[in-house]
Parts: sequence; C-alpha cells; structure tokens
Amino acid sequence: VYEAQVAERVRAAGRLRFADAFAPPHFKARLIGIFLAVLELIRRRGVGLEGGDEAGDIWLVARAEPEQSPPVADASGR
Repeated sequence: VYEAQVAERVRAAGRLRFADAFAPPHFKARLIGIFLAVLELIRRRGVGLEGGDEAGDIWLVARAEPEQSPPVADASGR
C-alpha cells in the first residue's frame, strides 16, 4: 500500500523531498512501512535519489521504467 502511494506521489510531482514522503499521521508502524516502501522502490529502480542541494535535502525522483524484480528461486534452487 505505501509503495503505491509513494510511487504515485513521486510520479505526479516528478520529484519528492524525502522528508515529505512521511506525511502525517506519524504512527511508528506507518513510518516504518513508508521507509521500507521507499527502500523497495529504490531497489527495484522505480525511484531514484538525488541530493546535495544547498539545504541538504534528499529527493526521490521518478525513473522512466522501473526494473522488474528477478524471479525468486524455490527451496530446490530452481
């Protein structure tokens, strides 16, 4: 759920300040869920990171094509 919300906000704006991804309400479980969603979006390359502006902000930026996750092998290694 959080992954889709964050991805949509980034796509709509083109880029989103990292801190703004954590919109209220600030419940512990929700904050953790949003953070993990951001990490997953970065891992799958659906969202990129930019940084280094004067204010020291980190930005989430939209990528053209998210990379598909590789298939997961089952217990037998297939």
